[in-house]
Amino acid sequence: MKKVYFLSLVVLLMNGCVSSSIFSPKANFEEETVSLNKVNIPQEQHTHNATFLGFKPIEPMYIPYFEDSVKNSKIFFDTLDNKELLKLLPLQSAVMTLENTTSNNKLSYLMATVTGDVGNYILVMDYMKYRTEPMYDDTDGEFLGNGKVGVGLRIKAKIKTYKANLNLGSLLALGVESKNGNIQGEISIDIIGIDSKDVTNLVPLTSQIDESSIQMALQSLATIKSKLYEPDIKLTPHLIAINPIRIEQEEKFIKDFRVKRFHR
Repeated sequence: MKKVYFLSLVVLLMNGCVSSSIFSPKANFEEETVSLNKVNIPQEQHTHNATFLGFKPIEPMYIPYFEDSVKNSKIFFDTLDNKELLKLLPLQSAVMTLENTTSNNKLSYLMATVTGDVGNYILVMDYMKYRTEPMYDDTDGEFLGNGKVGVGLRIKAKIKTYKANLNLGSLLALGVESKNGNIQGEISIDIIGIDSKDVTNLVPLTSQIDESSIQMALQSLATIKSKLYEPDIKLTPHLIAINPIRIEQEEKFIKDFRVKRFHR
């Protein structure tokens, strides 16, 4: 069984709604907001076997340090305060990925989160504040790809569809399709590397997909994101997404990343 991934570009819109505020950067980036409920990207399919994958989300993996190529040394995140650490995570992105398990032995990518046949899907919506870290093979120095290392907020929806060709390009779309009886599933929230007593109390429990649970998830994430720059927050960078050069290197990429960065 292989996996099919559908990637959706998330557009930057000037929007003041709750869903925008989660994915809008703070501090020097307050003028930019992102809406995940207004994605309208033409569909374009790319099928690859052993070629460039693009970033895709993974289960978060703890990363204790990054390598400073200028000083030729390791900088451990736990030796830095939040202000210093955030400076080392200069990049921000808001992306959505739709994953479908299939038996066609190919990986297909669509520039819109539109389902194909009736089946089971996982929709992942990420806001990340991160840095990009390269990975090389220790044996021959071959470049394996890049990883996004940082902190973030993730909404994950596990979906069973009862109708083909559904547009699941936003949380709003999930609510509509659920109300129409076209999907069933559950929605959960991951807070990746952002911790405090207040944050823990704000994390909602996994619930069935409906309009009220989606609204609750958005409100919780908006509040948590607003706390990112507060002094009592503990930030712990993780490997959040990977971009291996070739499909068959994905497992090796993750294994090498873990071995190189887990120990002092």
